[in-house]
Amino acid sequence: PPLTKLASGTKGNYALYYRDRRPQEKDGRFALLRREWFEGKKVLDMGCNDGTLTRRVARELSPRYILGLDADAAFIRKAS
Repeated sequence: PPLTKLASGTKGNYALYYRDRRPQEKDGRFALLRREWFEGKKVLDMGCNDGTLTRRVARELSPRYILGLDADAAFIRKAS
């Protein structure tokens, strides 16, 4: 079904990004990332939203350390 309403956080983030994705859709952002950019490195994800992509990078691309930051405290609470 088409999206009928844009839900955003207090800082303009799209709060329902993952909920509103259609189940058959893959998140294309991850496919653009290369392991060599992350493996064994320190990573800072600025604007991490609820941390979904940050956690996937941590699990699958093996950074030494990863930190997600977002200006919207509601997203940080959800990510914790």
